[in-house]
Amino acid sequence: MLTLRAWPLCVWCQRQGICKASQVADHVRQHNGDHDRFYDPAGLIGICASCHTLKSGWERFPGHEAQLAEYWRYCDGLRATQGGGRA
Repeated sequence: MLTLRAWPLCVWCQRQGICKASQVADHVRQHNGDHDRFYDPAGLIGICASCHTLKSGWERFPGHEAQLAEYWRYCDGLRATQGGGRA
């Protein structure tokens, strides 16, 4: 998958000083069934399976808005510097 080639290391692990391979092309923001957003490569970033599970939990359960907002800010900044980001 192109996303994992562009982001071979988990961006969230890297932020914490951990070097771990990306395993999942993550939709940084939920697509909510929007096909254009689902297939837009600019909305994807590579993360490991553990971070994807953590981030999905933040999206599904209330009380994690601050963590999710920090993830969005961080990923949006990375994608902007890579030239393909979309907020």
